[in-house]
Amino acid sequence: MKARSQLLTIAVILASVFSIAAAESRILHIELRTPAALEIDSGTRFAFGTDGTIEMAGMSDLSQKEDTGFRVFETTYALKAKDRRHVLVVYHHRPSKESDQVFVFPVFANLKPTDWTDWKRPDFYETNAVSNFRFSYVPADRSTNAQPNAFGLRYKIE
Repeated sequence: MKARSQLLTIAVILASVFSIAAAESRILHIELRTPAALEIDSGTRFAFGTDGTIEMAGMSDLSQKEDTGFRVFETTYALKAKDRRHVLVVYHHRPSKESDQVFVFPVFANLKPTDWTDWKRPDFYETNAVSNFRFSYVPADRSTNAQPNAFGLRYKIE
């Protein structure tokens, strides 16, 4: 009987631990869109950054779909409660005259599921945005002036 009681106690503890871990991690679904007629340079890449990591890939690595005159790129990331900064940067792998496009996410304090947000334009444009984010550097060329061929972004949390 004592062993059964101990197993029950262990099961309750493990269930609590898994429940807490699940609450501290969610999936962030991101969609980037651009007019379908806009040519995407093969050097266009994106980076998703948090306090602890920066993940980079090419736009061709994302799944794509057409939606009413737009090309929509889709990706997902794991969100962790411990991360306080989140950013997505669209940039050119080769030096370019175009500035990097930076989308800043709000602090996800409680990681509750959400519906899709409205589409938004980049929060700002600058050069070397991935490195600037990593080192919390604000460059002199940062601008909030909208660019004509900027991507749009929306997201939801599951």
